[in-house]
Parts: sequence; structure tokens; C-alpha cells
Amino acid sequence: MRFLALILLLYHSYTYTQVSSNSSLKINFGDGSIYDYNVLGLGEKEDYNYSQVLYDINLFSNKWTLYAQFESSNPPEIGSNYKGIRKLTAYYKADPIKVEIGDIYKSWSKGLVLSQNNDIDIGYDNGVTGVAITYEKNNNFFELITGNKTVLEFSNVNTFSRKPDISSNNNILGFMFHKNSANINYGFSTLLNNEKLAKNNFSNDSLNASHSISSVFSNINYDNFDISFEYAKKYTSIDPPLIDISLNLSSLSSDTTVRKWNQGDGFALSSNVIFKSMSLSLDYSYYSFHVISPSKRISMLQPESISEFQKPMISYQELTEPLLNRLTHLQDPNDEIGLNLDISFGIGYGSNLGYNFSSSSRTKEWYREKLNGESFYGSWKVLKEEYLIPSSDPSSNPYKQNTFYFDNFFEKGYLKILYSEINENKYIYENDFSEDGKITRYDLLNAKTVPIHLDYNIYEDYVISLGLAVQKIKKGVKTTNYNSDPSFISYFINQYGESEDFQTTYSSSLGLAKSSKWAFSINLEIDKHNEADGNSDNVYINPFEKLFDPFFDNLDRTWISGEITYLFKDDFRLSIFYGSSKGGVSCANGVCRYYPGISDGFRLKLTKSFL
Repeated sequence: MRFLALILLLYHSYTYTQVSSNSSLKINFGDGSIYDYNVLGLGEKEDYNYSQVLYDINLFSNKWTLYAQFESSNPPEIGSNYKGIRKLTAYYKADPIKVEIGDIYKSWSKGLVLSQNNDIDIGYDNGVTGVAITYEKNNNFFELITGNKTVLEFSNVNTFSRKPDISSNNNILGFMFHKNSANINYGFSTLLNNEKLAKNNFSNDSLNASHSISSVFSNINYDNFDISFEYAKKYTSIDPPLIDISLNLSSLSSDTTVRKWNQGDGFALSSNVIFKSMSLSLDYSYYSFHVISPSKRISMLQPESISEFQKPMISYQELTEPLLNRLTHLQDPNDEIGLNLDISFGIGYGSNLGYNFSSSSRTKEWYREKLNGESFYGSWKVLKEEYLIPSSDPSSNPYKQNTFYFDNFFEKGYLKILYSEINENKYIYENDFSEDGKITRYDLLNAKTVPIHLDYNIYEDYVISLGLAVQKIKKGVKTTNYNSDPSFISYFINQYGESEDFQTTYSSSLGLAKSSKWAFSINLEIDKHNEADGNSDNVYINPFEKLFDPFFDNLDRTWISGEITYLFKDDFRLSIFYGSSKGGVSCANGVCRYYPGISDGFRLKLTKSFL
């Protein structure tokens, strides 16, 4: 990397008169406080501060391109502190060859073998520092990539920590070939990833996992129809082997399993069809790269899991509305069957009516058994497997989402209305059979959400925006017993400490904008009840919220914020936020992070482009 930095400086010095360039500056700054209850039930303050400066520059000269990104963060909003050259890449292109040296990002087919991305906002980066060579001639495309990377990760997407808590060192070597023709593209890819990861957080012990992944893929395109797929096989060896010891309390015996290797596969398919005013799209996935029982999923150390550079295609709907985005399904790319169907109808000039159905589950159903005379239930066993569409059995963690939507572009604006219903069983605690019958206990989530958004041109280039949403959620632990009526323990409680089956959340936003110049908005979110162990109580009322105090009975479960954006020139944008936000999980492209709620927060974002 230092060598590349030297090249960058020399290149810029000696060829300045022949070089064209562009660059951008981004400044993210936040200052505020989180107020929460401590063990004594008293309000406790925690600082929520971050600062990040990013400077990107591209230099162009004939066949060469140089890209560099400089960062100074202490800390960023999500991620680890960094000061210095964060990214540096040199590109050389002389047909039919292209060479890239430095920080490399590539994606092949559906991502079952290789998919790399750098998203600073959520602290996700799985690019490698190395070399990529591409050769393309006569519709034949060859690509070779090699490099290394220390990948930083969050052990749990719901962790309250803003910094990654686990990491692994990786070295990869990969090759991909595909051939293009008028309507058909097909090829294959293979990648070897040697990964070194820590055994635990209490010592320096580590192990090596060697992942070998290969795939075949194809893409067929016609005017009104396309279909694409990828099938991949993965083999992982572990050195030194891991030893698992499980105890059978009924027989007072133990079983020992030596984990030396694992083999799995995955399949992903997408298709789109257009019939005049109707369009239909289908996504299907079957990921069986590393299938384990419910009791073993809580373990952080799973070296047999997918490689850090695999990011298989998602097969569910990802919506941007805040209330729905928080409930985005967290795909398990190691063990999941997924299905996503979307149908859209044009029903007149500028209007569309659509329906989306998403469903997923584990690739197996599980149960435990207690035989006659035994005091304890045995280990988890497979109840059903080798089904090709998602299961609805609670032991397979089923997820379903039905969404109806309508949007309309009219002369003076835009209107969008959604209705979405989500049903999901996130965790299975019991699915037990005995001579007394069957008992099943699992986490249940049911949510119905209706968001409405309207943009209306009130005068010349002035636009008013209105957003309204209501959400009703049932969340808790459900127990079904064949010998008694089902029971349900809700995660929601009212202000008197009494259990409530449902949580109701209201959100609204009101904005005014002058096209290409400035925009101002006020955002409001209200919860009816508290959530046990959740971020659902705004303990501290900030000065901005006090302005609205006369309009509400109380502001304990209310979050209010204002944001203004101003465009000084075409290349200079400033955004300022002040107020409170509820926080929670936010997802983008299948990667999710937890953002803590802020009771009294200030954010500043500045973007400047230099051409």
C-alpha cells in the first residue's frame, strides 16, 4: 500500500499537465446523548458522538486511472476508527487486458462465490488488497483475482455496539470465465479462501478454515423475458479440528463430534416476464452451505459458514419505509429456502397496482424427543428435510410477508400507498415430543403496516411532502401444547407495567422543498406502549421536543426531529439534523446494522464535489 501511495504522488507530480481529475469531500459529524434507565430505574446518560471526514479523488490519464480515499474518523457512526489512506487502487486498461492493483471489489453472478462491497455508512467492507486481471476478447471474458483482507464483523446484528467485535484474516485466489452471445451468457467460477479466525475472546488461540467454492451460472435474455441462475458447491476444511462434546442428561452419557470438514451447496434463480401492461418477477434461493441444529446456532464460532466474500442473492422484499425497514427479514445465507414473487399491473396513465409475496424458512424442520422413562429431552433431530419451497412449521423459523402497493404519478405530484403484513418465527426454543404430547415454544412476530407518501407541487418549483404510517405489532413468545390452550407472553407493557398483546406505532413527516435548492422536514414517531428490553422509551425531552409539548399528553414514547438540507451550488450540499430518533435495525442490500436511539442529537453532513 505504501508503494502505491508513492506511485500516486509521483504520478500526480510528473504528469500533472496531462491528468484530469475529480474529487469529493464528505464530512459526517454527530453530537448528542442517549438517555436510558439503569438497574435502579433512573435515567442514565450516555454520549453519542462521532466524526468522520472522507476525501475521494480520481486521476485520469490515457490508459491509467488512480483512485484514492482518505479517511479521518474518531469514531465513525458505525465502524472502527481510522486515519490515513483507506482505499487506493490503480487501473490500467489496454484492450483486451485490464489490470487493477490495490483495493479490489468484484461481484460474480448471484454472489454465491464472490460478492464484494464497501458501504461505509453501515461499516461493511469485504474488498481485498491485491490484484485483479481481466481479459476480454471475442465475447470471452476471463478474470483472475488474488489478495488479502482483515474483515471486521459484528457477531450479532442486534448488538448495541457501534464497533465490530470480531475479525478474521483472509487470503483469496479466484478465477471466473463467462462467454457472451446474442441472448445467452454462461460460465463458471472458482475461489479459494484461506481464513484465520480466533477461537474465542479469552485467548490468542486461532484456527484456519480453508474454503473452496465453485459454481456454474447462466443468463438468458429476450425482449420480454429473462432468466438467470447460479449453482455453487462449497467445501471447508478446519485445522486444527474442533471437538464438540454434548451431554445426554437422561442416560448420563456424552457424545463427541470432531469437526474436520463441511460440504454444502447453494442455488439462486431470478426471472422477469413482461406481458403488455403486466410485469412479473420471481426470485428463488436454496442455500444449504452449513446446516446446524437450533441449539448450535447460538455459537459464535462457525468456521464452516460461508466465506467472508460470499454474499448470496437475497430473495425477499427490502422496503425503505422506516417502520418496515426495521422489520426486514435477516437472511441466513448458510441455511435458508427463499421465495419472492412480485406482480405489477399498469392501470392507467402513470398508475401501478402491485402485489409482492416473500417467504422463507430453514432447509430442515427440527424436533426433540423424550422417550418413556427418560427425565430429559434428547438433542435436536431432523423432522423433515429435502422440501423445495419454504416450510411453515415453527421449527424451521418460517417468514412470510404480503405487500400490496399502489403508486400514481399525476400532473402535480406523486402518491404511494402500501399495505404490508409480516409473520415470522425468529427463534425456536422447544419442539418436543413425549408420551404426554407435543409442546412447541417460539418467538413470534406479526406486524401490519400501512405507509402513505404524497409529494405535491403547490407552486412553481415548491413541493410539499407528507408521510403517514401506522403499524400494529404483536411480538412475544408463543407456546402451543396439545394438552392445553396456547399461551402467549408479550414483549410489550403499558405505563402501569401490565402486559399488552399489541404495540401500535404512528409516524408522520411533513416537508417543504424548493426544487434543487433547499428542503426542510419535521419527523414524528409515537409508540403506544413500552417494549421489554427494547429501545422504546424516550427518557429525556430535548428543547426541540418541548416546542411540541402542548400538543401531546406526554412525550415519553415520542421521538421528534427536524432536518434541513441546502444546496449552495450544484456541487455543495449541507444537511443538518436535530432532535431524537428511535433507532433500531436498519438494512441495505441484505446487510443490517443496529443504530441506537438518540434522545438529544445533532448531525451534520456536508458533501462537496471538485471537478
